[in-house]
Amino acid sequence: MKKIIALLCACALSSFAQKNTEFQAFAGEFLKIGDMKGGYHSFSMPVKGEGWAFQAEGQVQAPAGDPYVLLDGVIDGLVYAVIAYVPAVAAGTDAKDYQVGMFDMMIYLEDEAVKVRDVKFKLLPPANDEWALDMARDAAEIGNASKATLWNGSHDVEITRTAAVPLTKKDLQPAKPKPAARKLPPPPAQEVEEAAEVIRTAANTDINTIFGAVINENLNDEVIVTVIATGFDKAPKKAPEPPTLASLSAVPCVKT
Repeated sequence: MKKIIALLCACALSSFAQKNTEFQAFAGEFLKIGDMKGGYHSFSMPVKGEGWAFQAEGQVQAPAGDPYVLLDGVIDGLVYAVIAYVPAVAAGTDAKDYQVGMFDMMIYLEDEAVKVRDVKFKLLPPANDEWALDMARDAAEIGNASKATLWNGSHDVEITRTAAVPLTKKDLQPAKPKPAARKLPPPPAQEVEEAAEVIRTAANTDINTIFGAVINENLNDEVIVTVIATGFDKAPKKAPEPPTLASLSAVPCVKT
């Protein structure tokens, strides 16, 4: 049994070795940056949501020794972080898949890299069981071998691509299912016709009636009828008056 387990572990490690390093950018809103001490800020970056459950910690250098540049940059949306990871997906205790192969990161201010040091990662629940931790250690072992050339320009294309659309907290929120539209029964045709007939009878004249109906569940057995009447500005046509004697006498007679 021990030989079989050793063989399986060796195969898993070999499969990690065949995977290239990938990158994912996260918006600065994930970063929690502390006060500057000795030219460096301590920082933590907890990320928890769809596909990710980890926390990064370390120190980031204050640009030009200014203790406020990074803090203001986070507020202004000018700071983002890029995580380097070896693709390694583990199932969490919630039966969802999570990326656990993170091994290094860089912080950027207006697309300029800021020096970081002492970076450490830890997995968060629900993606931190023993199997996920073992996968994270194996992935970090593979990733750390390439750290020396990770941020020296050899991966600029991949980093630029992911930095263009960094993940936000909103992106990691689980999609909420849309409530199913409730289908209401059509209004009873007889009741609608009766309401229209009441209006026609009350008008006591020739009218053109156009009616429609909607359902309001709050009315229970009641019916509300709304009447919109138009056409009052049109004067009724008068029948021509018969000619009078006076009008006839005014007509000149022609003798032949």
